[in-house]
Amino acid sequence: MKEPHYIIILHADGGVRIQATDGPDEPTLEQLQTLVDGYIEAVPARHGVMIVNDEAKLYPLPFNANATAMLRSDIRDIILGDAVLVMPEGDRLTGFRLHRATQIVDSLREGVSVNG
Repeated sequence: MKEPHYIIILHADGGVRIQATDGPDEPTLEQLQTLVDGYIEAVPARHGVMIVNDEAKLYPLPFNANATAMLRSDIRDIILGDAVLVMPEGDRLTGFRLHRATQIVDSLREGVSVNG
């Protein structure tokens, strides 16, 4: 049996949680759209790709400090609304192994960066 994959949800209110993907290893488009409450946009992040609401700045949605902190250092922007951290794998998006997802979440809570 294949090990499940996990996505990291970064809520605008500061909450962070790990959630198993709907499928064996990748989140569905519908799952991602539900989690960010709208159309999605992929943004480069330190540990993968962050999925955000494509129209967040039009509403505007609330500032997301954790998601903004996860942006790659060469990206000068802010994230509004809830965001989902996933891993790119070729032309698709997949989740993390549980151990890696836990490492990333722990690094956010401790205010440190983990490699990778």
